[in-house]
Amino acid sequence: MERKSKPLKCPRCGKRACDISEIPKEKIFIEMKCPQCHNIVRIWCNKDSLKTAASYN
Repeated sequence: MERKSKPLKCPRCGKRACDISEIPKEKIFIEMKCPQCHNIVRIWCNKDSLKTAASYN
């Protein structure tokens, strides 16, 4: 089953921070408080920030 939204990982803890429907063509970032590690982080919306299925553990 394919996900409609793609999870983005936190750059500090590596866990799932939020979901995005699709990667935008422009370079943008999301600044938010990670729900896992509780740090304020800046997540760039690109393919490098996607959390892969192998790292869901």
